[in-house]
Parts: sequence; C-alpha cells; structure tokens
Amino acid sequence: MGILKVGLCVLTLLACTVARAETRPATIHSGDQPVADGIVASRVYAPRDGWLTIHRTEDGRSLGPVIGLVPLQKGETRAVAAILSEHVAAGERLILTI
Repeated sequence: MGILKVGLCVLTLLACTVARAETRPATIHSGDQPVADGIVASRVYAPRDGWLTIHRTEDGRSLGPVIGLVPLQKGETRAVAAILSEHVAAGERLILTI
C-alpha cells in the first residue's frame, strides 16, 4: 500500500509540473515596420506547434482575412518572417496571432 501511495504522489507531482510548464501564454513581439517584402516578428513564443497568422483588419481593430502564414515549432523563435499574399498599403494595420 505504501508503494502505491508514493507512486501516485510521484505521478501527481509530474502531472502538476507538466501542466505548469505548458501554462506560459503565446506571445508575439513585433512593431511598426514597412511591409513591402513581408513582415517580421522579432520574437515569438508558441506553447505548442502551430501557426503565426497575419490578418488584415476589418475596422482597424477586428480580425479580417488571413494574408500570411508561418509554421511555428513549440518554444521561442526569433526573427519570424512571413511573406504576405496581398499588397498592404502604408499605414494599414495588421494583426498577428498564434
């Protein structure tokens, strides 16, 4: 009985450790930049494999259509570059999401 309790305790601690490690939120660091040749996020953290998506905005604030995609591996990546599928006018606001 004692061995079973210790085993369950170890499994519980491992599960808690894994759950805590995966709670870091996705983050994207980018700023104003010319977008003639694409867009670069200076630093991205993805809690799991996924995609960095670049959206136009409908009203300057709401997500519009996707105009760029970049696959991401879990973890932190620097200088993530995306080629845009459509022309973007100077001053137009884009939103990057994971």
